[in-house]
Amino acid sequence: MRLSFSIALLGALLYGCSNMPMIGKSKPDEPTLADIQKQPVKVEKKALSPTDRNEVIENYRAILQLNPDQRLNSEATRRLADLELERSETKLLDSTDEPIPSDAELDKSIKLYESLLRKDPNYASRDLVLYQLARAYELKGDLNAMMLTLRALITQYPDSPHWQEAQFRRGEHFFVSQQFDNAESSYNAILKQRQETPYYDRALFKHGWSLFKQQNIEKGLDSFTQLLDRNLGDAPEADVSKLSPADQKLLKETIRVISLTFSELGGAKRISRYFDTKGHRNYEYMIYQGLGDLYLKQERIQDAADAYLAFVDFSPDHPQSPRLSVKVVDIYTENDFPGRAIESKKAFVQHYAVGSDAWKKQDQKNQAWLNQQLRNYLKELAEYHHALAQQYKKSKDKKLAAQQAKQGAEAAHWYRLYLDTFADDPTAGSISFLLGELLFELKKYPEAVTAYEDSAYRLPAHDKQAEAGYAALLAYAEHKKSLAENRQQAWSRQGVESALKFCDIFPKDSRRASVLTEAADQLLQLKEIGRARGAALQVTNLKPPAEKKLLRTAWTIAAHAAFEQKDYQAAEKAYQQALVLMPNKAKERKPLEERLAASIYQQGTTLRSQGDNKGAAQAFMRIAKQAPKASIIATAEYDAAASLIAAGDWAGSVKILESYKAKYPKDKLIPEVNSKLAVAYMETKQPLKAAAELATLSTQAGSPELRREAGWRSAELYEKAGKQKQAIAAYKRYVKNFPAPLDQAMEGGQKLVELYHKGGETGKRDWWLKELIQLDARAGKQRSDRTRYLAAQASLRLAEANLQGFRRIKLKAPLEKNLKRKKQQMQTAISAYKKAIKYDVAEVTTTATYQIAKMYQQFGTDLMESERPKGLNAEELEQYEILLEEQAYPFEEKAINLYETNVERVSNGIYDEWVRKSFDALAKLLPGRYAKQEQREAWIDAIN
Repeated sequence: MRLSFSIALLGALLYGCSNMPMIGKSKPDEPTLADIQKQPVKVEKKALSPTDRNEVIENYRAILQLNPDQRLNSEATRRLADLELERSETKLLDSTDEPIPSDAELDKSIKLYESLLRKDPNYASRDLVLYQLARAYELKGDLNAMMLTLRALITQYPDSPHWQEAQFRRGEHFFVSQQFDNAESSYNAILKQRQETPYYDRALFKHGWSLFKQQNIEKGLDSFTQLLDRNLGDAPEADVSKLSPADQKLLKETIRVISLTFSELGGAKRISRYFDTKGHRNYEYMIYQGLGDLYLKQERIQDAADAYLAFVDFSPDHPQSPRLSVKVVDIYTENDFPGRAIESKKAFVQHYAVGSDAWKKQDQKNQAWLNQQLRNYLKELAEYHHALAQQYKKSKDKKLAAQQAKQGAEAAHWYRLYLDTFADDPTAGSISFLLGELLFELKKYPEAVTAYEDSAYRLPAHDKQAEAGYAALLAYAEHKKSLAENRQQAWSRQGVESALKFCDIFPKDSRRASVLTEAADQLLQLKEIGRARGAALQVTNLKPPAEKKLLRTAWTIAAHAAFEQKDYQAAEKAYQQALVLMPNKAKERKPLEERLAASIYQQGTTLRSQGDNKGAAQAFMRIAKQAPKASIIATAEYDAAASLIAAGDWAGSVKILESYKAKYPKDKLIPEVNSKLAVAYMETKQPLKAAAELATLSTQAGSPELRREAGWRSAELYEKAGKQKQAIAAYKRYVKNFPAPLDQAMEGGQKLVELYHKGGETGKRDWWLKELIQLDARAGKQRSDRTRYLAAQASLRLAEANLQGFRRIKLKAPLEKNLKRKKQQMQTAISAYKKAIKYDVAEVTTTATYQIAKMYQQFGTDLMESERPKGLNAEELEQYEILLEEQAYPFEEKAINLYETNVERVSNGIYDEWVRKSFDALAKLLPGRYAKQEQREAWIDAIN
């Protein structure tokens, strides 16, 4: 009865113990004593308190005294040993509550485990017993026994779940005792299993360390790299934050060891060489940084900087590269290397400039960080070089002046880059003013203008805005002095806009009157008439009044502007005001008096615009009486003649124009006078005089277009008047002097062809036909449908001469010679017609096709009608006739094919004289197919 109760109690206790948290517990499916009970007692699963543990220990001991069977004895022995070991471990972990376990206490567990191993060699969980025994030896401090036990475990039970931990413990012992080769072997055994356990990563780490300790450095790197690969993955950037604290600590230590390794191997260059061979990783920046940090601790400043920069050079767009670059700047700055710090800042801002490819490749967070770094560095660089430039200011030594210019340009560069990048910065306006001052001193006036205007009008407000605005005007004035005249206008236009803006933005500035007057003058020169007049009148209305000199200038500008605006009464009044303020002997009076005369002249133009042309003519002619020394008199007389022409008084205009030519033979208006005379002569029925005037105009007119039109019109008038020689001469001049536009030039050539043909000068006609072909061939982009048409017609007409040559050759004795000549002439003619066909002009193509077909047909006919050799008998003559037919037949076939080619063009909508003739020829040659009137009419109807 006692035994039965004890066994039942043992089952319940073993069930509870099997759920206690303890290292090295058996697998869930491992058999226990509880499994032998038919009806195991159900107990609540909970951890044992020390008191409960002691009670369970006593119960196990009581069971063992009952001497149960071997299986139950072995299981109870192991459970008892586990509990004894657990009690010892608990004391070690919490020595405040219980005394530290003695060797005697640990010996209890050891003896129980050794007894179990000795008494039950077939015990199913021997590997677990060996594992627990090794732990007990370790707690006792008997490391030799621990190592022997662990060796037994890994040797006898290679499949044990405790095998890797056993190997790792052996490796740790070997490592601590500096048996690095044995440690490497133990760690390597774990790695060969490739099982995911908590010991695998640490085995990798210690395997690499073991190799490092054995001076097998590069092979050790492979283990460290494999460890990093496993933990940091293959994402674009290694993310350490996802690792547990323990793994992060292991990672940090791994990086430190790798840094030591590459330091031993020779530095950062070996990092790149290693990964070139092994394949690059996402965490390489950590290794470069780790190496740099190592050097920094060793106070190897340049080596540290080189290590950081080695990664930056290798992967400049990596998210960590800018931060490593900043570290370089910081260590140079903190360790008193100012020159290197400056160069590092320059390299940074050049590579990571806002908007650059490198900047764009960073994420939003990194971009914000970069912006702040750039803001700081750009200011520092500008200030540094500006300070250097100030050291050489006003130096007369050329070398020092050159240094000042160099440093100033450098400072300007960084100022600009800052302003371009951070225009919204509160200090940007002041910085831009400093930039303007610097550039003005360097005599870079256009650039100074930009900086001053940005400072005054575009950037955030500051206390020197008005000074900046006025300084910009001074820079405009200085730069204008160095400009060529043809470039001053555009520059002045910019300057005047700046001046007007200054007056608007700073209305209380004492310099406003002089700035506004100068702006009005510039606007007048720039033909900004309305704005000039408005600015000038502002000066005349200022309170208090502007000084006398400024007022006189303002009235003169207002007068000129009013005149340009056709407000001639206002112009006259303003000129009078200006003259009142002007000394009598001033040289400026004559120009103003000229303008008064011009005002009278414009009254005449007003009358003309209102349709009173005779009144306008009278006004123009009156100027000579009112202002006899005015330079406008000649123009007025010319306009008087033009007004009479407009009024229809041709005879009166002829008198004035002929007088004008006599008085002013070299006047610039002579071409216009000639033009008007030509029209007047035509209106008064004097065409030859008109033609002569136009011929003169074609060489004198200022406008190329006018010269060209005059030359053409002159030729037409001569042709119309029947003056063939003059017409030919005029058309030839036209073609020579006006090769463009090409269409019109070729029309002139065509006119010459017709005139020479009409005069019977075939040689000259053919020369111009060939010229038309050449003109079209050289036309390039000017070639058009019309030029191609004229060239095609010319080619066709030239081919006709070859056709006539073909027709003139008769097939008579000596037949062989004439046959050869005729055949050669036919080929020449065909070649000429083919050239015409290449122009792809429908009517030329149909004509040439028909003529070629006709030649083939004619050649066959001429063969049949050729002179027969003399002395042939009847039989020989018959054979000769047959031979001729055989020779003539292919030519007739070719002719038929070509006629049919022409006929087929009907389907493309082409039906002309030569298509019709082709139909007629086919009707005779093939009457069965083509002599059908109704069908032909249907085709023709389809075309229509």
